[in-house]
Amino acid sequence: MGVLTLADVFVVEEAAVAKANLLSLRKRIRDEGDVYTKTDIKGEVMQRANPLVAMEQTARRDFLTLLTKFGFSPADRARVSTKQDDGDEDDLSLWIK
Repeated sequence: MGVLTLADVFVVEEAAVAKANLLSLRKRIRDEGDVYTKTDIKGEVMQRANPLVAMEQTARRDFLTLLTKFGFSPADRARVSTKQDDGDEDDLSLWIK
């Protein structure tokens, strides 16, 4: 299709890093839970939201934002323009080999 070029490698890399961060946060939330217990100075026990949940939401938003740059939703795909295949290999195809 000739959509990706060598210039897109950075954004693809950032999407991969964002996905890895997202998966790491999700694992930690599974292991630690989405809430934690804290005792205040009066001795009362409170449950608080795990800060990892907010971090996971931010990481998910960042990852999805990067995916939209590559047309990973129907609306985004409609905005992606492609060049006609002229038989020449694009920059990304040459770089991957």
